Amino acid sequence: KNALEPQWEVKFEATSYGFRPKRSTHDAISNLFNKLNTNSKKKWVFEGDFLGCFDHLNHKWIIEQTSAFSGNNLIRRWLEMGYMEQDMLHKTAEGTPQGSIVSPLLANIALCGMEEEIGIVYKKTYKPGSGYKIDPKCKIGRVL
Repeated sequence: KNALEPQWEVKFEATSYGFRPKRSTHDAISNLFNKLNTNSKKKWVFEGDFLGCFDHLNHKWIIEQTSAFSGNNLIRRWLEMGYMEQDMLHKTAEGTPQGSIVSPLLANIALCGMEEEIGIVYKKTYKPGSGYKIDPKCKIGRVL
């Protein structure tokens, strides 16, 4: 996890807060508060819960996304290691190991790129310390 996380942190969306280092629920709430108290016409908040997210992550997709990582074989083995229940080994064809330290990172990797996929567009602000903001032409905003 320590080797893989820095490589992916630079790729994750700025509005993603779940299971991220130095980010918390309070940061997400603050972001929402600021967005909803501006002159923005975007006044809707969509809060989603991915039912069984860790149980249904696609192994093939995660392996493809992490293919440039030198420890990719380790990730594959981690995903496919299975689990024990009543002295029986069960294979895992999907999902991440429950309670594993790497599972939240793998979930974020699986969800990376969602903003681009649904059409959220950013534009550079050129103000010191502010970076990017959602393009005014974009009709969608999100905090995850």
